[in-house]
Amino acid sequence: MMELIKSLRPYGGAWVWASLVVLTGAILWLTISVEEINWSLGAFHPSPLSHTMPEEDFSNLWSAGQLVRMGKLDWLYSANLFQEWKENRFGSPLYVNDWIYPPTVLLVGVPLSFLPLVPAYLLWDIGTLAIAVCLLRYARLSWPILIVGLAAPATWRSLILGQYGVVTGALVVAGLLMAPRYPIRAGIMLGLSTIKPQQGIVVPIAWLAAHYWRAFAVAAATFGILSVGVGLWLGSHAWVLFLVQSSAMAREILNAPPPQPYIGTGVSVFWMLRTMGSGIAPAYAVHCIFAVVAIFFVYRAWRIPNAEPMARMAVTACLSLIITPYGFAYDMVAYSIGVAAIVANNKWRLRFVDVILWLWPAYCPVVTVVSGALFTPLIILVAATQAWNQMVQGERSMLDYRRDRNGDE
Repeated sequence: MMELIKSLRPYGGAWVWASLVVLTGAILWLTISVEEINWSLGAFHPSPLSHTMPEEDFSNLWSAGQLVRMGKLDWLYSANLFQEWKENRFGSPLYVNDWIYPPTVLLVGVPLSFLPLVPAYLLWDIGTLAIAVCLLRYARLSWPILIVGLAAPATWRSLILGQYGVVTGALVVAGLLMAPRYPIRAGIMLGLSTIKPQQGIVVPIAWLAAHYWRAFAVAAATFGILSVGVGLWLGSHAWVLFLVQSSAMAREILNAPPPQPYIGTGVSVFWMLRTMGSGIAPAYAVHCIFAVVAIFFVYRAWRIPNAEPMARMAVTACLSLIITPYGFAYDMVAYSIGVAAIVANNKWRLRFVDVILWLWPAYCPVVTVVSGALFTPLIILVAATQAWNQMVQGERSMLDYRRDRNGDE
């Protein structure tokens, strides 16, 4: 044991590694215990904890696919009718979970709905994780950063809920890394990530700053093709229903006063201020200020010609979450890959702050419940600051190297 502890010294103090093991073990035990309870009654039975299906958010996607196949698109975008259909289908009262996603998501939901719910859920989780690994390796992300990034609690949360965070996070990270060399491929990836855009909402600003016109244009074209394709398939009223009905439901969820169960896993400055007693208007105003500042720093990051690429990716992934008023811990997969990149740039020397950053998506609901306040945006800003410092230091090192080389010549 002593030899093992000594071998870890170049990679951080023994107490830091002990903290990582203990805190990860504790949250894993809690997560497994909760999921055992959720699945204890089997599929199609509401969880005694979450009062929704064991397949959680994925049951919404599967149900949406079922309704579209039945020609009941209007029911999907009606909160009451959608809830009534699910309770009739599954035979029990369920926690209200409205459908607020864009119609492009149905390109995935409808094919999956041909399978029974549980096999579709397993296929979705295994498939999205496999696609994420392939995308990140395709973008030449190193195996250590990939493994540490995707092993983070944000991934656990996304897979448990059957959410989109793993695949959209991988699309955003791969797109950011590939844009300088393969702008067309990067643009396609960002365009596909718009099915759930929180993790990459700021990327167009980054590419405009870097003059990656082709990547920007291809991303816009990809989104346009998806949108028009869905409109031709379901009719233009699908987008009308989304923009009118879903937007109204999303605003209700966003503006609901805390405490709310979903706010504990939120990422937005708006929700942080709401948990601290702010009214809606002041919270929106401060959120907008943070968003503008985040956009400025992303723009500045991509104007730096010699920026360290992994640090710049981490800055962008973090600040994208600061911009969106509506996001959750399962939308922090790109952020988690960014945290892994930060540690890698420190030669894998682990610090306690790295442990907190990596584990935060799992512990944020616990901290929010205990303290009554949401701190996730502050955690994200700590990660963004560290990545920014690495990026600037990398630029200075490159400039010093060029000056020395020119001096020698």
